[in-house]
Amino acid sequence: MAKGVFFAIDWGEKRIGLAVGQALTNSARGLAVLPAKKGVPDWALVKHWLSKYNPEGVVLGLPLLLDGKAQPLTERVRLFADVFLSQIDLPLYWVEEQLSSSEASERCNNPAMLDAEAAAVILETWLAMPERQRDASRHIQTEQPKLQEDS
Repeated sequence: MAKGVFFAIDWGEKRIGLAVGQALTNSARGLAVLPAKKGVPDWALVKHWLSKYNPEGVVLGLPLLLDGKAQPLTERVRLFADVFLSQIDLPLYWVEEQLSSSEASERCNNPAMLDAEAAAVILETWLAMPERQRDASRHIQTEQPKLQEDS
């Protein structure tokens, strides 16, 4: 895996945080918080941010319970990942996002950017993983699902 630029997403039903970072420095910064309707962003806005930074891949935070088990939002995020891959032609990777919001709130002085800072925490967590583990976290899409705004 090259030492390039990566993106991260902190998915939410109402807001989606975006961050960008670099593998060479293992650092990331929050970029933007996009509105979402039942977890569906404006895909044109997502594509705009991706085209601005041209990342090698995208890291998506996976919400799990502290014991590592799935929680109610886990399946919605997995569905979002499949829809993302149907919209965006980039590798997508997973990292557990446990406590990312707590860490983000300690680092961020601007409440409007909290979700973007959480995405930065997610990306830094993934970048700190050994390269072999990062490669193994790649999401493979199995079908073409639809994430409905009114579901």
